[in-house]
Amino acid sequence: MPVYLEQELQRGAPAYLRDRLGDGLTLARESLASVNLGAGRALTFVPEDLLGERLLKLDVGGKVKCQLATDWYISKTRAFLAGGPDRICVFENAMARPSDPGVGSFLSCTVIYGNDVYHVVCADEGSDQALLCAIGDAMNAWMSLGFMTRCPPGWNKGAKSFSLDDIKFMATHVEMITADAYDREGWLIWERG
Repeated sequence: MPVYLEQELQRGAPAYLRDRLGDGLTLARESLASVNLGAGRALTFVPEDLLGERLLKLDVGGKVKCQLATDWYISKTRAFLAGGPDRICVFENAMARPSDPGVGSFLSCTVIYGNDVYHVVCADEGSDQALLCAIGDAMNAWMSLGFMTRCPPGWNKGAKSFSLDDIKFMATHVEMITADAYDREGWLIWERG
């Protein structure tokens, strides 16, 4: 089995992430409007021999062992949550709508804004199991976006909805944005610079 490494992508990642955010829900679009993707750094976890153009083709699969990449993604997300009690991870569910019959059966904390469905993990719930549930609930969509940010002032864990002010606060305070990559076999993590 090849050795896997965290690699920083010097080019290509901002455009890929910009496209993903443009296709996302309200939090994605608000984040796109408030974040300079070129000022951050983009990371992925891939075999050490994945180089050059193959590395940069983020929409093409067949390169990454999904479980290894997901373990890396979970550890990065868990480390973010451990950074303070006001930290929150929000994962978009691009396919679900609040009126869908199955929305109440998700295993993760599900929060609604308008027609958007989000899966949330707060700092004090940052176990691998909680993260896997939220990511899994969000992954039933054709793409996956996650936002590592600060909890909006006045928003209480367990609340079932976000306000537009909550969304805008989270977008302007986002520290990491994650997107599925390599045909959903791996992950791209953008970190604010």
